[in-house]
Amino acid sequence: MKTTSVITVITFLCAGLGNSAFSQNIGINTTGAIPSTNAILDLNTGNSNNLGLIIPNVSLTALSTFKPPIANAATAGDKGMMVYNTNTAVGSGVGYYYWSGTAWVAVSGSASTVTGANNGLTLNSSNVQLGGILLANTAIASGGFNLSFTGSGLFQLGAASTSTGTLQFYNSGSANAIGISAGATSAAYNLTLPTAGPTVSGQTLTSTTAGVMSWATPPTVLKGIIYDTTAGTSTPTLAAGTTWILIKAVGGGGAGGGLGNSCYSTDEAGSGGGAGGYCEGYLLNVTGSTTISITVGAGGAGAAGCNNSVANAGGNTTVVTTLPSATFTANGGSGGKTTQVSATSVNLLGGKGGSASGGTINMPGANGGNAIVSQTGTDVVFAGEGGSSIYGNGGPQQYTRDNVNYAGINALSPGAGGGGAVAVQQTSAIATKGGNGGHGMVIIYEY
Repeated sequence: MKTTSVITVITFLCAGLGNSAFSQNIGINTTGAIPSTNAILDLNTGNSNNLGLIIPNVSLTALSTFKPPIANAATAGDKGMMVYNTNTAVGSGVGYYYWSGTAWVAVSGSASTVTGANNGLTLNSSNVQLGGILLANTAIASGGFNLSFTGSGLFQLGAASTSTGTLQFYNSGSANAIGISAGATSAAYNLTLPTAGPTVSGQTLTSTTAGVMSWATPPTVLKGIIYDTTAGTSTPTLAAGTTWILIKAVGGGGAGGGLGNSCYSTDEAGSGGGAGGYCEGYLLNVTGSTTISITVGAGGAGAAGCNNSVANAGGNTTVVTTLPSATFTANGGSGGKTTQVSATSVNLLGGKGGSASGGTINMPGANGGNAIVSQTGTDVVFAGEGGSSIYGNGGPQQYTRDNVNYAGINALSPGAGGGGAVAVQQTSAIATKGGNGGHGMVIIYEY
């Protein structure tokens, strides 16, 4: 029976081919039915409607390549040729394609065929690509995965022809957004971010003219100043909103050497008192719970003295804080000494300057000036000047060559030493004090 059917079809084909010289219509069927006059090839009329047409199966090598797989090079007459592509790696994959004259185009409705793209997508031939106009508000749910942009290309907001672009960040629990906008610029520029995060709280980004950014502590507004020069202890309150403070402290200055009643009829001189030490430091992370206790060291009180006696030292200045805990100390300067000379020359050292600790800067105070007695011919006696503190001078130096005496001069600045007293060959008993040392001082800048 198969043999008969094949023969019938072949016979019909031969008959059909024979008629092709006289007819524009060709029909292929098993009943001999006349094909439609509107079809150049009719595979429907006379058939049982349960058979199909199998298009040649080929494996396309590329959408733009005609040969291979087709045997010969494309001609103008091949436009519209149809094949069934079996190569999943070409175009839209397996399905029907026709030759447009320049490329194979997937037939609409065949497997894996895309006919259009919008809402931020573009159809390039049969390929869907990113790029296009959004037609509606669009959200992409990450699903717990990362979206990364790699390579050397730019991620831009707004087209090159526009003057502004805005990048917005939304919180999932709020409809409000934080936006970063780029305004109109006269030229393109780049900002280079630091390679690491800030090292302390409160730092902000700054940049060079080349756009290289770095972390820096910004200038802050001074909220108040605590200024204390009164000897004794106090507990000041910091200004509201203070987050860090700068502390400067100086110890009390030592007194200058003085003269006594029992030392008359000789040359006498007192050396200068030493200046108090200086301490300076920052205290960060200050809050409303931070407490401060200040002790200002008193300056050494000038007094009468006699041979090798030592004048009063200056008191220590301290600043003690809690939450956070810290101690800043500026020790007082030593007092000057007294020399009594009847038949020689002497150079007596002044009081030693105080030390400091606990600060970023810890500086010793200056030593007091030496007392000098010269008995080579006419007696000349020099009292020592008080040591200078970081804030100014101590009591000045004095001298005499007559039968007179001078009391020491008080310190001229906070923390400075008092000047020494001086006398030449007094004929009666007299007590002459050395100069007072300057009280210490504390200054606290509140930021």
